Amino acid sequence: MLSFVLVCLVDHFCAYLVAYGKDGEKLTVGDYVLFATYIIQLYVPLNWFGHTIDRFRKILSIWENMFELMKEEQEVIDAPDAPDLVCSRGGIDFSNVTFGYSPEKTILKNVTFNVSPGKTIAIVGPSGKSLRILIY
Repeated sequence: MLSFVLVCLVDHFCAYLVAYGKDGEKLTVGDYVLFATYIIQLYVPLNWFGHTIDRFRKILSIWENMFELMKEEQEVIDAPDAPDLVCSRGGIDFSNVTFGYSPEKTILKNVTFNVSPGKTIAIVGPSGKSLRILIY
């Protein structure tokens, strides 16, 4: 925004010199057009460069946050006897899955279902009953 204002001020100053300049300081219309063309040719790449630097700075900030997140310890740890997750057929099998945010408050108890490859299922229930955890 500031660079746009500066370009406008310089442009108006040059227009003033064309219209009201003294003999030694007066610009011709050709000089004005040439100067305005140079300003535009410089403004566009410099503006693009500024946006590129801003994007790069944002990306570096995102990378920094990502690496900090990777250093965090996992809060959810599999049970010692949990089987490995195997994706061989492309389907999803839930077999006796129990889940809760704390041991005292179990939300899912022994849930079992199968989703065949290429099929879609819908899980319905009352609002606020933690059905969303199956989507994650």
